[in-house]
Amino acid sequence: MSAKRSHSATSVHVSSTAVSKDTLRQLLEELLQRLLDDSLPAMDQGASVVRALNVLMLKILENADQNDAFSVLLQLLRSSATLMMEMPADTVRPKLTELVMKCLWKMSKVRAHGAI
Repeated sequence: MSAKRSHSATSVHVSSTAVSKDTLRQLLEELLQRLLDDSLPAMDQGASVVRALNVLMLKILENADQNDAFSVLLQLLRSSATLMMEMPADTVRPKLTELVMKCLWKMSKVRAHGAI
């Protein structure tokens, strides 16, 4: 697998072919879990970390292979919805499902308007 790189003063862009679909799934799952960490906002600099994680998620979705990103997000949505249905009603935490849906909405917006 080859990766095309272009360098600028502020960023390095690696071609989306450099990331497998499985790796993208693992990365998005980890970012989603970090964004849902209830203790994060209470930490020193927690708000800044949450903002940085949100920006990172948007940049990943913006630069990833769009088909792979949609596929991974739909798989995550299905998994989270299934998990919600299996849990007792009083313990359901729909935050993961909501966050994945927000990501899908952002991806759809990109397709419609060309930018996140």
